[in-house]
Amino acid sequence: MYLRYYDLAHAYADKLAPAELDAVSQHLFDLAVLMFGARGDVAEEARMRGLAAARFETLKSDILMQLGNPALSLTDLAAAHRVSPRTIQLLFEQAGITYSGFVLEQRLLRAERLLRNPNLRTRKIIEIAHLAGFHDVSYFHRAFRRRFGRTPDDVRKLAGDVG
Repeated sequence: MYLRYYDLAHAYADKLAPAELDAVSQHLFDLAVLMFGARGDVAEEARMRGLAAARFETLKSDILMQLGNPALSLTDLAAAHRVSPRTIQLLFEQAGITYSGFVLEQRLLRAERLLRNPNLRTRKIIEIAHLAGFHDVSYFHRAFRRRFGRTPDDVRKLAGDVG
């Protein structure tokens, strides 16, 4: 966990604000404290602060890497991270979102970016939906319209008009 979080933090360090860098440093410190076998209140505080934050960020990173896979599941993600599905749900709830809400939002954002990409103008909407991880195209259309207030075709046409 420590190395994965460190690698993730290192990859995005130049995009983080000073306060975010401070938080990442604290999380890494907390993880190190746990690795060295802290006990009692110190260990509990490190688990609540550093371990939870590191786990949440690595979970989100793994989800983003697998976003195009329509078979992405909470159960498989939990098994890969050696935690229960409920633990993952609680981490997302503490952040004010749900696991499924996060996945849906990220897939919709990916689809919207793909629709605006001039290199993908010849790809059919159904292909874009699949690339974003949707296997049910009618659900994709409904969710996309609800999120962006436009159909996928409207977004593609508007992107073409701007370019």
